[in-house]
Amino acid sequence: MLKRIIFFILLLSAFAHNLYASHIVGGDVTYKYIGSSGSSSVYEITIIIYQDCQNGQPSAIQDDYPVYLAIYDAATK
Repeated sequence: MLKRIIFFILLLSAFAHNLYASHIVGGDVTYKYIGSSGSSSVYEITIIIYQDCQNGQPSAIQDDYPVYLAIYDAATK
């Protein structure tokens, strides 16, 4: 049984390749109260995302994709 496990590990390592990935390394979400408009409050929301641009794949760095943000009220669901 141990010989089979070792053989399987060696077989898998023969097909191993180097993989490179780009990741979001952090970010900030901030909001600022602007005022009220009728019965609604108005906020300015800023989202900043930090990516690993130096060590990852250049094709993984994307600046033109939209960010979706949803805000829910726990009281009204």
